[in-house]
Amino acid sequence: MSRLAQSIALLWAAAVLLPFTPATAQDDGAAQALERIVAVVNDSVVLTSELEAEVARMRRRVREQGNDLPPQDVLRERALDNLIDERLQLARAQRRGISVDDAAVNEALRNMASERGTDLAGLRERAEQGDRSFEQIRTDVRHRLIISRLRQRAVAADIQISAQEVDDFVARIERASDRQVQLRLRHILIELPDEPTPDELERARQRLGWRGQAELPSLFWDAVEDGEPGTITDPLRSGRGLHVLKLVDRRGGSTASVTEYQARQIVLPGDDDQARSRLATMRQRLRAGEADFAELARAESVHSETAQRGGRMGWIGPGDVPPAFLQALQGMQVGALSEPFRSPMGWHLVELTDQRERSDVEAYRRARARRTLYRRQVEQETQQWLRKLRENAFIERRLEP
Repeated sequence: MSRLAQSIALLWAAAVLLPFTPATAQDDGAAQALERIVAVVNDSVVLTSELEAEVARMRRRVREQGNDLPPQDVLRERALDNLIDERLQLARAQRRGISVDDAAVNEALRNMASERGTDLAGLRERAEQGDRSFEQIRTDVRHRLIISRLRQRAVAADIQISAQEVDDFVARIERASDRQVQLRLRHILIELPDEPTPDELERARQRLGWRGQAELPSLFWDAVEDGEPGTITDPLRSGRGLHVLKLVDRRGGSTASVTEYQARQIVLPGDDDQARSRLATMRQRLRAGEADFAELARAESVHSETAQRGGRMGWIGPGDVPPAFLQALQGMQVGALSEPFRSPMGWHLVELTDQRERSDVEAYRRARARRTLYRRQVEQETQQWLRKLRENAFIERRLEP
């Protein structure tokens, strides 16, 4: 049976199986809305309830960022795009055998709870008070982790940033560094409507005092980061209205540091899942105390220079290893083992043995430039990869105006 025929058959089956509400009169005279299919994606469907949940999530995020909400029809189209892309990526991950265990999901949930100033119990309690269950949040987190691992293998692992690209970028942004600078600002907020009276303008004036990057909205920081004292910004629009900032003074920013890592690695050749599975087995043995990292590195690693040293790499920093390697190290605790990950060199299993901060303004700027270039290229390559997924899929949108 062709993919199109399978999708049509699925559509008929879903129409039969979806809950049906008889057209009987309710106490208030209103009929309960039917669950509908808003998109068919290969052999799966997207339902109205899923679309409305995604619209609500996007609306909350836009408001939290202080941005203006787009029109409702635009928001629904974007939400449906997100759900279609999610379906395609989860299906691809399943075909490639990519999964996430409960331990990884629990760790991500603990990090989410910590960012919100609570613990897992508090996160569950907040979920019960909101419009999404804790299990829905847990499923969303699992899906995000699976998609992240898929993108790492399919896109990010092959990206490399050359020294010349870094040189060119540093030259362009030499004055734009996120050093520990504090800015002294004055602020005018013009609440909508946009034509306040002089009295309203005076009441809106605020002296923000000394603020660091973490204490200011990114909208404000980006507008004044490179300015000289006395700079007055053009009006900046947010969800609250129009903002005008004056940079009174700046201080700090004389030093910067770069993180360096000391690690051991085992490298296997190839880009298939067989190498990943072998490293996953080694990781299980190491965590169970059934093997020694140095011995495994000498016996199994194809990176001869580090293999003969038991996998020891010495101190490494930005520019010393591929971006995918550095990304795997970031956030690890000393003594921890990474999940198997791929770079242009092959598949890696890494143990972080130590890390340090080294003061070096030039190295710091180059590291920042490399991270920015890497993120941009990942984003560009990911969009091209997603476009190919869509082109090779059967997608039928059934969203009503």
